[in-house]
This record gives sequence, C-alpha cells and structure tokens, in this order.
Amino acid sequence: MSSATKNINKLEKICLLRVHDLLCGMDVSDVLEISIDTSTTKVYGAADWVKGVANLRGHIVTILDLRRRFSLPEAEDSTTGQIVIFEFRNEKVGFLVDEVESVINTTEACFEEATNNVRGVNKRFFSGIYKEPDCLIAILDMQGILEDAIGENR
Repeated sequence: MSSATKNINKLEKICLLRVHDLLCGMDVSDVLEISIDTSTTKVYGAADWVKGVANLRGHIVTILDLRRRFSLPEAEDSTTGQIVIFEFRNEKVGFLVDEVESVINTTEACFEEATNNVRGVNKRFFSGIYKEPDCLIAILDMQGILEDAIGENR
C-alpha cells in the first residue's frame, strides 16, 4: 500500500457501495452525504468517466462514474444510482455508484492487501480487501483513483 493511502487497518466503519457486481467500501468518516439526484451537466473535453458536474446546494461537485472508471459495463438505466459525496483537496467530489448498501463495523484482522485484479479492475484503485464471512469488500483508494485521474488529464 502506498504511503499516501490511509491505513485501512485503522478503519472502524466502512460504507458499502455496489458498482456493477463489485462490492466496494470507503471510510464512512469520508462520506459527507449521499445524493439520489444523479442529474449532471456534461463537461466537454473531460475524460469519459467524468459524468459531469452537479450543483449541490450552491456547491459545484465533480461527479465521477465508477463503472466507467473501472471499465465495467454501463448501467441499463442511466437515471438510477446514488452519488457519494466526499472532499478531496478542499473540493467536493462525488462517485456515482449503483447503490449505497449499508455501513458495517470492521475488525482489524479482516483486512488484507489488494490483489492484482479485483474482479477485473486494476488494484491501483483499491487500498485493500476487507473479508466478511460471505463476501469480499474492495476498499476504495479515493486518492489513488483521483491522483491517477489528474495524471491522465495533464
């Protein structure tokens, strides 16, 4: 794991997010809010995984489509989903996901380093894996996803 990545062993609660058939998680303390309004304004010239920008109570929020970012199939209904809002470098950013499922408490012993490919998605987008008795949860490396995105647009 990179030194810039938050120490996932210290996560106490994770917010579970569904992206296609991939179950992801992120530190619940990073989540500012969850929006069911997925309407955005297209940003011309932006990468294809940038869904657009949204006006969230007077704040402009860049919305990134995690299905596209992870090269997963498009959703059958593009009007559904939820946007998880968080802050990155003093700016509000949102991840478009299929569904926000729940919040779970974690145990340090259940975290492992990310494998090379999590369901076909490159491990650079994940800081680790959390093992539940009936499933594996890929912990999103928000900084890794966004740093990589910044590098592609320069």
